[in-house]
Amino acid sequence: MRPVLTVLLLAAALPLSGCLAIRTADTAKDATVFTTKTAVKGTVGAGKLATRPFRERDDD
Repeated sequence: MRPVLTVLLLAAALPLSGCLAIRTADTAKDATVFTTKTAVKGTVGAGKLATRPFRERDDD
């Protein structure tokens, strides 16, 4: 009886671990996308701030 119970418990844990792995991968992907977007927006913002004096000249 004990080996059967052990096999059943292990079999029940496999789908749960697979689901957790998918959720973890999805969360990691979302975090990567957020970090990348934030870095790009920061870089673009810094570039706009640095070139602002050159863009606002209308006296030419």
